Amino acid sequence: MAIREGLAMPAADAQALGRACQTFIERCFSAKAQQQALRKLLPAGLCQAQEQEQQPLGVTAPWPEAMQGAKSAGVQLLANSRGLGHDGWLESDNLLVLKLEPDTRQLRLGLYLPETGLIAGEAALELELGDGERPVMRARMALQRGLNRAALAVPEGIHNLATLTTRSFYLYLPEGQADQRKLLAVLSELQAI
Repeated sequence: MAIREGLAMPAADAQALGRACQTFIERCFSAKAQQQALRKLLPAGLCQAQEQEQQPLGVTAPWPEAMQGAKSAGVQLLANSRGLGHDGWLESDNLLVLKLEPDTRQLRLGLYLPETGLIAGEAALELELGDGERPVMRARMALQRGLNRAALAVPEGIHNLATLTTRSFYLYLPEGQADQRKLLAVLSELQAI
């Protein structure tokens, strides 16, 4: 019935209705509207500031509080990174886009796996270092509870822009917490040497 009425509608009325519908959809369902709705629902700590979300590619993002200062020496985290929480937790879907100091030869990282909580599967990660376009190097890192450190040689093809991705062979479930993220470990240190 509504379709018949729409087809019988004068062209000017149909265009006005079309514009009104488009305005309604943009107001309610655009990316900006969805971000604003999520900010109202989620705790402030889980949402980044609106200005940071709208930063263009290549703008430096703040390191999580857990990594301020010397723990992130020689490395800048770029705003188009994902999967590193404000509390330093790496999530299973992560991609760190890093700006390295010139002539960086090694990337050192520290990952903390808490003493409590359940580890389902083999506590190991695959680290993938890339040049921003493709993976250049892969390494496997076994984890134990507590602080784990690794050093990755930076290949020749990587100059000042690098990507670091971690993939897990396990699932970590924190004890007594209702955290809905798929957590890997806390990134406690990242340095370019």
